[in-house]
Order: sequence, then C-alpha cells, then structure tokens
Amino acid sequence: MTIFFSGTLYGKDQFGDRYQKIVDLVKAGGHRIIADHILLSSHEEIQKRSSKDDTRELKKILENVKRSDAVFIELSHASTSVGFFIAQALNLGKPVIIFFGGTQEPHILKSLESFSEKMAVVRYRDTADLEREVPLMVDFVSEVQDTRFNFFVSPSIASYLDWVSKEKRVPRSVYLRKLIDQDMAENEEYNQDSQT
Repeated sequence: MTIFFSGTLYGKDQFGDRYQKIVDLVKAGGHRIIADHILLSSHEEIQKRSSKDDTRELKKILENVKRSDAVFIELSHASTSVGFFIAQALNLGKPVIIFFGGTQEPHILKSLESFSEKMAVVRYRDTADLEREVPLMVDFVSEVQDTRFNFFVSPSIASYLDWVSKEKRVPRSVYLRKLIDQDMAENEEYNQDSQT
C-alpha cells in the first residue's frame, strides 16, 4: 500500500520528530510512504521558490495524493494548505487519517470525522501512542479501501442521484452503497449462502 503523508512546515518545528515517527512506522509495516515534500522541505527553501515552482510542487503533491491508497496527516498545528489536501483526498474517495497531538483540537476535526466513513481522527499523547495507533490505522485503511466499479446510468437516474446528493448532502456513491448494504442485509437468500 502507498500512503501519502503530510503536515505543516510550521508544525514541523515542534512536531517534526512525530512526523518522522509516523513515516518510520508505516515503512516498518512494509508500506510505501510519500513524505519528502514535508520531511525534506524548510521555510527558507519555500520562501525562495518562484510562483511557477510553487505551482509545479502543488501539482506534484496533488498527483501523489491521487496515486496513493490513503492519506495520513499530522495536524497538531493547523494549516489551510493541509486542509486543502484533506479535502482533495476525501473528494477522491481516499481514506484519510488525521493524527492530532496538540493541546487544543481544532473544532472542525470533530465534524470532519462524521463527514466520511473513510476518515478517522486519532488523538495521541506521545510516540508510544503513535506506535500503537499507526499500525491500527494502516489496518483500518486497508479495510475501507473501495473496489472501483463503474457503470452507466440513464439521464433520469443521474438526475435523481444529483438531486439526492444535493438534498440529503451525501455523495452519490455513498447513497448507492447504503442502498446496496440495505439490500444485502435484507436479502435472506444471500445471507444464508454467505454463512455456508
């Protein structure tokens, strides 16, 4: 599995050892982690970049988010840019794990977790907590990864799904999954076959 990891440069000053710990724990589990954009960057280096360099770097980061199986974020220090990466990952249907070790949890984290079944917020106190939590979260993202299934629908079904998405404030894919889950739960023949 490939995991994209990020945090804030300002947070790196205080929490850089924790950034490295998360990366090391993912690697120890035999997984690939993309983290150089944060681990090898400095404030000075970023200040020297041109706007063209910034655009190129952002495109590279977004492409890495797209190619990853999951996104891990250390968010003990709030950041608008990291929030943007979280939003992009969620829009792509990626599992997102936010590690939070600060003293005051940002208010939005409480509501974000209920936004997606593929998202978890992990509050930790120290590296011992990370040693326990990171492998658990790697297992979690392995379980919630979707198998992509594309199919065509009529314009009237597409229109209805758009309406449901807007009115119920739920992504179309989530709505369809819930319908299928409900049908699976109620289908006695399927449930008898799956128990044998």
